[in-house]
Amino acid sequence: MANATAKARKPAAKKPAANKPAAKKPAKTQPAVSGRWASYVRPPSLAVPGVYEKIQALCATFPDATERPSHGAPTFYARAKPFAKISDNHHADGRFALIVLAAPGVQRMLVDSDPDSYYEPPYVRHLGWVGVRLDRKVKWTSIASLLEAAFREVGGAG
Repeated sequence: MANATAKARKPAAKKPAANKPAAKKPAKTQPAVSGRWASYVRPPSLAVPGVYEKIQALCATFPDATERPSHGAPTFYARAKPFAKISDNHHADGRFALIVLAAPGVQRMLVDSDPDSYYEPPYVRHLGWVGVRLDRKVKWTSIASLLEAAFREVGGAG
């Protein structure tokens, strides 16, 4: 019987004072990062002014093409499948580039024909993607053609 009496006599929860405002938590500007990424500093941007906007405008001409970030970089999609991505000094690689999906054989042909402007991007080279250096002299008609081919490669209509 002593147990039943002890359970019934729990102390009441403290109520905040009526005239005392509740303490506000400070607003966070960035999420707290801990562990191995706590000291990570993003490499400086190598973006060429106006180039990103030109690529956005080209991709906006494709029906149902969308843009959203993926892994911290602007990425363009057709029917939820990525077809192009902007790479701005990714892991301090020293490149400002457009990475596009290419048809089989196109990656090798472009890299062999002009290795100063085209390269095999890490992580996706084995999938046939090709990098186009935007900080070099590359014709915009070539970039537009590559974007259109990449859009069609993922099944984009148009």
